Amino acid sequence: MASRPTEDFSPFSRLPLEIRRAIWNFCLPRRVVELYPPDTDRKHSSFRSIRSFFRNPSVPLISRMCHESRQIAHEHGGLLFPDANLDFYDEAFNGHWDAALSIWGNPTIDVFHLNYYCCDETLYGGDLEQDRWQTFVFWLSAAAEKGMPHSIDLYFVHPFEFTEPFPTGEVFSSYGGQRYLEMMTSATGASQYMVTVEVTSLHIQKSAALDSGLFGRLAEERVGQIHVTDLAAIQAYHNLWATGPSEDQDLASDTAKFFDIALRFRSEFLARTGRWQLEVKKIRLMNKSDAV
Repeated sequence: MASRPTEDFSPFSRLPLEIRRAIWNFCLPRRVVELYPPDTDRKHSSFRSIRSFFRNPSVPLISRMCHESRQIAHEHGGLLFPDANLDFYDEAFNGHWDAALSIWGNPTIDVFHLNYYCCDETLYGGDLEQDRWQTFVFWLSAAAEKGMPHSIDLYFVHPFEFTEPFPTGEVFSSYGGQRYLEMMTSATGASQYMVTVEVTSLHIQKSAALDSGLFGRLAEERVGQIHVTDLAAIQAYHNLWATGPSEDQDLASDTAKFFDIALRFRSEFLARTGRWQLEVKKIRLMNKSDAV
């Protein structure tokens, strides 16, 4: 049976109210609230476990400490999409999307990431399928209403080959990416989005996660984002991954390939991301778009 929070947290009993509240606010997790559709052609479908999906967007641990900490947790956080109308989804996916109704988040400090990828023939030059469009707009709009920063898979905007050399010659077809940029801006009213270059998973013990400090103060930040130029952070995650189960050390695994490219071939990796940014700028100029 879960214990109820006490009236006071005795170690803080002599501290002024302002300091106690500052401490509880400091302990709130800064999380990436990730959502991904249950389709078969997601770019990163092999990386995401159902277990981490359900644990990551849960109520912060400090809500269990005392009534004061619980109040702090509920002041800005809560269920993000409790009233979402999912009627347009196929019944086969109801269980997946119903779980999204219980996602907890704090719009003031959390980031919403839509881990959703359409196959190339859909994005570039083909017709957009209605269900994909509805999924994309529905969830980004729902997050925008909460005022949350957005993060999307960069494949929505423009192709990026992470493990293969860039093709030479003309810039990729910009038709599909430009349409999605326009759709995002129209549906959400936002003109700036973060893009995720690659998603990977680490399988480690919770004690190791706590000791590393890479997943928040109480290991509640199970999904995180790091900048492509943050070599120290990438190296820290690599060092932690290297201590994990031996089966995860397979050099042919996606995680190993990620670290190999991002660290051992760092110059090439940064050059690739830089070229991607230049090509997106070309797309914007070609289409006279204001979307970023």
